[in-house]
Amino acid sequence: MELAFLIPWLLKAGHTPPEAERWTSQIPSWVQAPTGHIDRFASVFAAQGRTATQTRKDAWVKLHADLVEHWNDHRHQKAP
Repeated sequence: MELAFLIPWLLKAGHTPPEAERWTSQIPSWVQAPTGHIDRFASVFAAQGRTATQTRKDAWVKLHADLVEHWNDHRHQKAP
């Protein structure tokens, strides 16, 4: 799951969540990870970011939390 920590930085660099995940999917461990585990990690990572913004007011903390939340939203989109 260490690759998941890279996702917000890829988003910050201008990638969309699907593009960021295509980038990480070049690494076998990402492809082999169960989808449900990645989804759960994204949820916990986003919750951690929300908690961090309650105690830290640094602009980068808010930006990072927003990027992780954006990825989490992508992971949990409901199919139309």
